[in-house]
Order: sequence, then structure tokens, then C-alpha cells
Amino acid sequence: MLFGETAAERAKETEASERTLHHKANQFDQHGMGWSLFLDVSQFGFDSTTASRHLLARGKIAATPMVNWGSANSDKYVRLVFANEPVHRLRGVVKRVQQALT
Repeated sequence: MLFGETAAERAKETEASERTLHHKANQFDQHGMGWSLFLDVSQFGFDSTTASRHLLARGKIAATPMVNWGSANSDKYVRLVFANEPVHRLRGVVKRVQQALT
């Protein structure tokens, strides 16, 4: 949510109040708010949209490109959500991500 920035920095970028960002971050920490992972795809040489397409086409993994989600660096991330995935479907996901992006 904060992409490694302070709530004050994110508030300036997103035009959300700092208080709101603190509240949302605390809710996420306390309740989990789903299981998700932000993956830095720049290490594979992709922007988030291209990586998302490769993940779906090559790895059968749906990922949300984070382009325009706040910071100037957000386009190097995709979001993977595991909230409703049974454990057996998550087995091998790391290998599938690596194969899809290399």
C-alpha cells in the first residue's frame, strides 16, 4: 500500500489524507485484508503491464499491473492475490513465475 514510502509521501502522491493511509495500512496489518504479494518485475526487464501479460499467457497466473497506482516506481510491480486460492493451487507458483518471466 505504501510502496516503501511514508504515509506523508504517499498522501502527497495520491492526494489521499495521511490519516486515511495510516488507517488503511493498519487495517491491512491487523486483519490481513487478503493475501497478496507485490512482485518487482523490473528485475526481469519488464514493466508491470508486459509482465502481467507474460504471467497470464506463459504461467497461467493472473497478476494486476500496478502502473499508475501512485508512485513513479509503481510500474515495476505486479500484484498477486492469494486470498481465495487453495494451497494445492499455490504449489509451484514460484517456478511458474520464473518460467513465465525468463
